[in-house]
Formats: sequence, C-alpha cells, structure tokens
Amino acid sequence: MRESLQRPWERVGSSASAGPVFDAIHAKLGEGCTVLVATAARTTKVTPATAKRWERAGNQLFKATGSSLYMASGRSFVCIDGCAIIATS
Repeated sequence: MRESLQRPWERVGSSASAGPVFDAIHAKLGEGCTVLVATAARTTKVTPATAKRWERAGNQLFKATGSSLYMASGRSFVCIDGCAIIATS
C-alpha cells in the first residue's frame, strides 16, 4: 500500500510548516515502512534500516527548518520541498 505523506494543497515550502511532514516521515519509518522521496528525475528509497544507520552514526537524514524540508546528501543537505514523499508498507 502506498500513502502520500503530504497533501497537494499544503506543499512544503509554501506558507505551510514542514513539521507535520517531517513528523510523518519519522512515524512511518518507526512503523517499519519504506519512504520514497521522488523528484522528476530520481527516486530515493529510505528504509527503516537506512534511517537507523544514519541515527547510529549521529547524523540526521531529514531536517526541517521553518517551511522547508531537507534530506541529507553526502555531507550536505538538499531541499526536498517540491518532491513527492510516499510511504510504502
């Protein structure tokens, strides 16, 4: 089953806060679901095991600041405001 973690009319990066989507991502990973972050050219699959590895290393995989949501890419972060974020079971 696939479930979108954001409502189309409340896109991250607009006046809406990134907090609810950030919390939903962590909740779904905690439930054992895989989270897909999809751009027009690429889809990144984040499994619960991947999230735990990042956490054990003391790094953040996702970060929310104000109305923007970011995902780690190497040692930096990329903005994922316009991306589709989907949880799969």
